[in-house]
Amino acid sequence: MRKQPHSNWWKEAFDLLYLETDARSVEDPAQTAREVDLYLKLGGWKKGEPLLDLCGGHGRHTLELLARGWGPLVLLDYSSALLLEAKKRARQRALHPIILRGEAQHLPLKDHAFAGVLLVGNSFGYSPRDKDNITLLKQAHRVIQPKGRLVLEVANREFIEKGLPPTSRHQTPSGLTVERFRRLEPPLLICRERVIHSMKGSIKEHSYCLRLYYREEVEKMLKEVGFTKVKSHPLLSPHPPGEDRGTMEGRLLFVGWKA
Repeated sequence: MRKQPHSNWWKEAFDLLYLETDARSVEDPAQTAREVDLYLKLGGWKKGEPLLDLCGGHGRHTLELLARGWGPLVLLDYSSALLLEAKKRARQRALHPIILRGEAQHLPLKDHAFAGVLLVGNSFGYSPRDKDNITLLKQAHRVIQPKGRLVLEVANREFIEKGLPPTSRHQTPSGLTVERFRRLEPPLLICRERVIHSMKGSIKEHSYCLRLYYREEVEKMLKEVGFTKVKSHPLLSPHPPGEDRGTMEGRLLFVGWKA
């Protein structure tokens, strides 16, 4: 790997090409439906209660929830490209989320505004600094109403340390080749990604990192920021066996209750 990721790598990584390179994980309606089934079961929210899809990207979970009659839904993400895609898809389906651009560490939202917050899809741990990740959890706690719940999904450090291959290669639906070169520098996972076009050659290269946490560390952080009750749940592994989905495989789920 030639280049270390900068600490704000996520500000540039999530463009429309991301929806192509990660289509197996983020463009599968059946998988999204299964995930939403589980989030609703864990969240215990009622229809009509306001929910926040934090770091929700192109809104796949937001739109699935709205299509089922849940909401109102606020979708917040930093990526302008993904939010524009979310708006387009919402119009196509005649759905009406509130779509906001912002940083998760500085939420432009009022205190106690939501019955629940979803922070899923491995959007936790983008910063290599613990203080940044704790700030994100504090912000989520701030905007949740009393007796509300946070559903948090994180990469599974134990799973990654035991079995994540150092390299992977797959084809996208349009025929692009995606190569990933990974290395562990505990507590960080660092990945270099290259996207190759059959005629044009390499069309994108970038590096990113993920701060990995053990189950006990996440439970401790959630309690430290104010969640009075925390439960972890079995691994979320909705992908076909034998496929390398990187950090999206073997995810851990947590529910945090606010007093």
